[in-house]
Amino acid sequence: MEKIMGDVPPEKKKILFVEHTAEMAGGGQQSLLVLLQRIDRTRFAPMVVLPEPGKLAGHLDRLAVPYRIIPFGTLRGLDILKAAGVVRRLVRVMREEGVDIVHTNASRSTFYAGLAARCSGIPLVWHVRIASREPVYDRFLYALASRVIAISRAVAGRFPWDRGRKVTVVYNGLDPNLYESGGRAEKRADSGLPGKVVIGLIGRIEPDKGGDKLIRALRKAREDGAGLHLLIVGERTPYRKDLERQAARLGLSGTVTFAGYREDIPGVMSSVDILALPSRTEAFGRVLIEAMACGKPVVAFAVDAVPEIVEDGVTGLLVPFGDVDALADAMRKLADDPALRLRMGEKGRERVREYFSLREHARRVELLYEEILAS
Repeated sequence: MEKIMGDVPPEKKKILFVEHTAEMAGGGQQSLLVLLQRIDRTRFAPMVVLPEPGKLAGHLDRLAVPYRIIPFGTLRGLDILKAAGVVRRLVRVMREEGVDIVHTNASRSTFYAGLAARCSGIPLVWHVRIASREPVYDRFLYALASRVIAISRAVAGRFPWDRGRKVTVVYNGLDPNLYESGGRAEKRADSGLPGKVVIGLIGRIEPDKGGDKLIRALRKAREDGAGLHLLIVGERTPYRKDLERQAARLGLSGTVTFAGYREDIPGVMSSVDILALPSRTEAFGRVLIEAMACGKPVVAFAVDAVPEIVEDGVTGLLVPFGDVDALADAMRKLADDPALRLRMGEKGRERVREYFSLREHARRVELLYEEILAS
């Protein structure tokens, strides 16, 4: 198996990221890319293992980050019989490349890479991005990890037995400068929504993101006099079809616009006035800091990590989970008060720069690497 890192100076430490998907499936992949953009290449040499070709590979090419394809399964059914072979291939990569630290981004990749790292005597960082608990599985993966990064305090709560031994909270980050380019009028004209107060639902279009509750809240807010239009941005999914039918059934077809998948998130944010996040569960909510970096106020259900990210009454309005009437009231309040939207948007920008900058995120991850290497 040919080395893909090439000759790396000994002072550079090799970090192997093992991903469970090669698609841009969610905030985890976005967060990996922004870390790879910012990581100090004078001290660390990153490489990535992917389970198949995909969109993520193209992004890695553009970042000049080497990667290798090692297929692995779902840990269900007959796939589990292939686990030993996958672990052997990962061990071979780790040893041939002289990897110093393995960094995983999901439970499935942690299972394979954790076993391989243990066999190779290499420390493992498990980056946990989901708040829901799997008690037995969590204990097993926790035992494989040298350190655990939780993307919020809500996620850290998944490990109540830790007591500060392995788990460190490191919030996701972004480059605020990329989200302050303006262009709002042009983006609104391009979207066909000039002159309207637009609320955006942006990201994965799946049932746990609560689009059905948002459409119900939109109808109530409009019945109460709010001049709102809903823009839903994300890939086509079966659930999106359900939302299209719901909007038609409620007489909102002309009030809800369904757009496809977009990678230009700053551009998308420029075309909305308010971001909505009516999720059932949210380990972090990357789209929240993207909206705040663009100066957009947020309306959301106060679940999991959302109250850590959005300061209620300051950078947005939070309501109890499932309370459609309260969600509609929050939407109407922001729709009717442009000055409030502006104030909350500015406070959101300040909050992102203070707590969620990419510089701070990368610094804390690098500090964790240094602590591991020193021990």
